[in-house]
Parts: sequence; C-alpha cells; structure tokens
Amino acid sequence: MPKAKRQQQGMSFVGWVLSLFLFVIFALAAVRLIPVYLEYLTIRSAVDAAAHDQPTLSRHVIFRAIVRQFVVNQIDAIHSRNVRISRVHHHLVLSVDYSEQTPFIGNVGFIVHFHHSVNVPVPKFGSG
Repeated sequence: MPKAKRQQQGMSFVGWVLSLFLFVIFALAAVRLIPVYLEYLTIRSAVDAAAHDQPTLSRHVIFRAIVRQFVVNQIDAIHSRNVRISRVHHHLVLSVDYSEQTPFIGNVGFIVHFHHSVNVPVPKFGSG
C-alpha cells in the first residue's frame, strides 16, 4: 500500500515572516500616531473646558481661558494662533485647526490634520 500524501497544515516560514513584517509596520505606525491623537484629545478637552466654564462670554476672556488651559495641560503641539473665535448669530464658535507631523520610517512620515469646533450660546441681555 502506498503512503498517503501528507497534508500541509499551517503557514510556511515565508508566510510567518510576511505576517510578522506587517504586524511590525502596523505596530510602529500605532506607536507614532497614538501620542499625536492623545494630545489632540487633550486639546479638545481643553477647548471644551474653556468654552463652557466661563461666566462672562467675551472673546478675550474665552481666548485667555483657552491659552490658560494649554499651559495647565502642557500642550505645546499648537499655538494660540491656531485658535479662532468667531461670532455666528447668537453663538460664539471656538475652533482649533492644526496639523501635526510625525516621523515613521526614515524619511517617510505622517501628517495628521485636526479640527475641532464648539458652539457657545451667547446670552441675550435686555429686552431688545
């Protein structure tokens, strides 16, 4: 009786090397991008806190509160010039718009663009 052909099971060595290579590339990308996104979340919470914790809603007071939040949270990825405060109807719109560049491998890197805006209602004073 002839021996039956043995069925191959699992991945070959080349398959394992390619899988490991892809895993390392994605892990390195995550290591480079996660701190950038965590800093964005800190910036976003700082803008939200400055927008909603102010008793007087003037542009100057809110701008100073945002800059103060950046100092307290040690945010140095953006500058105060990246903060815009504009008035639209009965709201102040606070927006933060910036790009962050982070290296990846050699001369290849990532450029990530972030934008966050908050509408803050302006209370009406007086009857008309």
